Amino acid sequence: MLLKDKEKRSYWIELLANSSIISNHSLFLKLLQDSLKYWLDDEKKKEDSDNIPFHSKVIELASSDTFANASLYHQYLLESMHIRHRELWLSNKEWKSTEIGTCAKINCKLWSQISKHIDNIPKVEDLDEKNMESASKNLCSNLEYCLECRLWFEQENPMQPQLFTLFDQVLTQLVIKNNFLPIHVYEYLIQHWKVIKDISSHCSDLEPSLQKLDEILNDYREFSKLISMFKRIHSDYLLEHDLSGRLKIFRQQSDTWETQVFLQVKENYRDEIQLLKSYEQKMKLILKRRQSLIFNKIWENCNTQYAMIIDQEPLFIFNKVFDDMDRTWEDFKQVHSTPFCLFLDLQSGSLKYKDLEWVSTEHSNDLDGIKKCLIAEMEHLFPEYKDEQQQIVDNVEQKLKKEIALREQLPSWIELKKVTEQMKEYHPHKDKIKKDEKWKKYVKTVARMEE
Repeated sequence: MLLKDKEKRSYWIELLANSSIISNHSLFLKLLQDSLKYWLDDEKKKEDSDNIPFHSKVIELASSDTFANASLYHQYLLESMHIRHRELWLSNKEWKSTEIGTCAKINCKLWSQISKHIDNIPKVEDLDEKNMESASKNLCSNLEYCLECRLWFEQENPMQPQLFTLFDQVLTQLVIKNNFLPIHVYEYLIQHWKVIKDISSHCSDLEPSLQKLDEILNDYREFSKLISMFKRIHSDYLLEHDLSGRLKIFRQQSDTWETQVFLQVKENYRDEIQLLKSYEQKMKLILKRRQSLIFNKIWENCNTQYAMIIDQEPLFIFNKVFDDMDRTWEDFKQVHSTPFCLFLDLQSGSLKYKDLEWVSTEHSNDLDGIKKCLIAEMEHLFPEYKDEQQQIVDNVEQKLKKEIALREQLPSWIELKKVTEQMKEYHPHKDKIKKDEKWKKYVKTVARMEE
């Protein structure tokens, strides 16, 4: 029962420390020895040990001034640590901040034994041209180790200086040997940059290396953003015969170049990268508009005009299509765009069903789909109408309901007009039948709806 509760375990530890004073009987001493082994051996006795991690038990005993006097039982603790040393490693993710703080209070003699098992700090491999692959993986592994030991960086403890030394060595290698770093290392650094910065914040000496590394990464960030943009544009807006052979290879290799040295890739494809940079703003604009139905219809129409052109400089067709598309887009906004017409027509009361034909074609009579589509198109075409957008959509919904209802009745009205005219044609006094104003208005309305 004494072993199940931490407060009660303090009495048990007192028994260990004072056992020789209480009794020298071999059975009594054997029972105490067995109880210590029993408590430490949670692999076999998990249920009875309340699932306390092994490293927590070691810290609890080693930080106890009372247990420091229980020298007869230290050997059993040391034996358990030797067998289960992996559970004591710094990189064991079960360490808690309070336990790490407690390490500074441990009896010096015991700590010298414990630190041998806790310390699994790896060595940093020097990166050069001959060992780029293995050393770069090792650097990532070293960084991963530091991330796993993150709590040990955050407060003073006996292991903190060694960890900062490791972290500094890794950052230094990354900075001074960046010309050997493969792309996968850059990706790893960017993915974990926030945590790397957080660890560095606990040691001001690391700030210069961190700043230099950030500058190096910024170069890759820009490159990566450009390549990502090119890939997205390539899949939907580029024609294969509009690309040079080098651009095609560049695109293909971008999927598998993780192990290639970044600076070598930049140098090998310097001209292709420069070409893509010259089109960067145009690619950004396309990606900004790509969710617009209107934009994609305009692009498709413009693309058809130039699709058959061959033997021109790379991206010649793309450039022509973009320029034509952009002019048409701006003209459409000013003169023909549906959201713009809606804004005016709603005020004048002259909204026509055909003004929404491009939306209804996409969504049939789905009013919710039409509303969402209208809002999306207005956001692309008229972001300045942000406050008016919902009002426009609500008004459009009401008018659409009426228009849709009318169009659903249109076949019946057309048939009525046809039958009426046939009856008139065969009426014996057809020459004397006159069209009144109501009939004329009816015929005009049906004709207008048929447009």
